[in-house]
Amino acid sequence: MKELSRLVMDYARCQGASAVGIATTETLFGGPPSADLTYVLPEAKAAIIQGVKAYSQRPEMEGGYHHSLMPDMKLWLTCGNCQLICHPDKAVRKERYDMLKQSGAVIQERDGSLKAVSPQDAVVHVESLDKATRSLYIDTQ
Repeated sequence: MKELSRLVMDYARCQGASAVGIATTETLFGGPPSADLTYVLPEAKAAIIQGVKAYSQRPEMEGGYHHSLMPDMKLWLTCGNCQLICHPDKAVRKERYDMLKQSGAVIQERDGSLKAVSPQDAVVHVESLDKATRSLYIDTQ
């Protein structure tokens, strides 16, 4: 199993991942039901498929590029927050994360264009979306 984990992690890094981790169902043992991997993701494959399905239904934007893991569709990077937050010092990471949470959000309009808004305006916008559209961006279940 360790060899398979190493191969998966190496492959993910080759595809551009800057951080890779593999969690088992025992990782969060003893936490609330929502912290149990089998509660949140009964089958990781199903979660990945659902994520790709939701991503593929978002409005197309200009640009984008083909990625080896998604050969039949383009990939658009609309977020790089993990790279903005990442730091070896936990206090610095927390400070950066808190700053990001308070700084606003980017909304993708139906035509694919993007606009920056305050956190409060983002909440109003998401709440105004019909359920099908809202489910492309947040869990509505």
